[in-house]
Amino acid sequence: IGGDHVQIITGAQISKNLKNDSKKQYLKVPNFGPVQMRENLRFNGHICSVTISQNGNKIFAAFKIGITQEEYQRTHKIRDCEGTYLGIDLGLKNLITTNDGLIIDAPKNLRKNEKRIAHLQRKLDKKKHPRKKEDKKIFSKNFYKVSAELRKLHALVANKRNDYNQKISTVLASFYQYIAIE
Repeated sequence: IGGDHVQIITGAQISKNLKNDSKKQYLKVPNFGPVQMRENLRFNGHICSVTISQNGNKIFAAFKIGITQEEYQRTHKIRDCEGTYLGIDLGLKNLITTNDGLIIDAPKNLRKNEKRIAHLQRKLDKKKHPRKKEDKKIFSKNFYKVSAELRKLHALVANKRNDYNQKISTVLASFYQYIAIE
C-alpha cells in the first residue's frame, strides 16, 4: 500500500471512547478502517509504503519510512569500526567460524522440539482425512485442530531460527566494517 493511502493515528482521533488510549497508535488502512498496532513506530518521518503480510494466523505490517539525517543520528549509534574486517566460513558442524578463531554454534531449536513435532505428526495422521486424491473422505475438525497446533510449533521453530540469525548478523555488522564470506 502506498504511503499516501495510509495514516498513523492515535486513539483519541478515532473515537471519544478511546481518549484514555491516546498514546496507542492505529494504522488506518483504506477500505478496512483503523487497526491497533502492537508496537509504536520508532522513527519519525514520511511513510513511503506499507506491506501487509500474513504468516499463519498472525498479520504483520512492514513500514518503509523516509527519515532525515538528524533522525538517523538520533536513533542510530555510531560505532568506531573503521578498517576492521572479518572472514567467515559457514559449516555443517559449526554455524560460523571466523578468522579470529571465534566459533558460533547453530541453535538447537529443532532438536528441542523434535519429539513434540513427531508426536503431533503421528496424532495428525490418525485423524480422519483423505489418504489419496480420489478418496472421498472429508477432513475432520480434530484434523484441523491438530494441524493448527503443528503449524504453530513449526512457526515457533522458524521464528527462533530467524531471530538467532538476525542477532548474529546485527552483532557482526556493528563491529566489523568489511565482512567476507566463503
